[in-house]
Amino acid sequence: MAPRTTREISGSTLVKERPWESKAVQVLANKLGKDKEIVPMMVEGPVGCILASVGEDQDQKIATEALIRCHKKRLQAAQPPTSRAKLVATKNVDNVSFGAVYEHKVHGVPKFVGVTNIVPEERFRLDRQEHREVDTLLGPRHHGSSEVVWAGVGRGVVGEEQMAHITSSIQDDRSSRQQVKKLGGVKPYSRHG
Repeated sequence: MAPRTTREISGSTLVKERPWESKAVQVLANKLGKDKEIVPMMVEGPVGCILASVGEDQDQKIATEALIRCHKKRLQAAQPPTSRAKLVATKNVDNVSFGAVYEHKVHGVPKFVGVTNIVPEERFRLDRQEHREVDTLLGPRHHGSSEVVWAGVGRGVVGEEQMAHITSSIQDDRSSRQQVKKLGGVKPYSRHG
């Protein structure tokens, strides 16, 4: 993941530009080494790291499978490599994508699973506005909470479309495994996730 800065990040423009530095993602990352279920993953390509993520082992497996599907799809659609293709791949290395999978819970039990490509805390706020059930769950009566359960940063060939595929695959698996409702997902290229 990107290097930390010394500037204050809570609620600042920096977090909007770098959602992986949000408090919700930091809470997940801080579980590394403390919670045996939470593991890091890094996938490297020809130009360096293309995906860095943190989450449960099962979610990392799903992310890997989704990334492989994206890669196969890209290879099937690709023209034979040219020097121009290499130049484009090198130029795209600085493009960064972000994706997170989160849950709204009551007493630690997941009730909803969602995905986002924006600052997770902003997505939590939007969920309360857009979904009456979520607002009730997180309100004073139920004392629910929201938690990021997987977060990843992609570069180069792992752009917004690929990250959306990865996060929606993890969301589908978690929803099925835990029998919880899915919230609307991120549409590829959407900045409103």
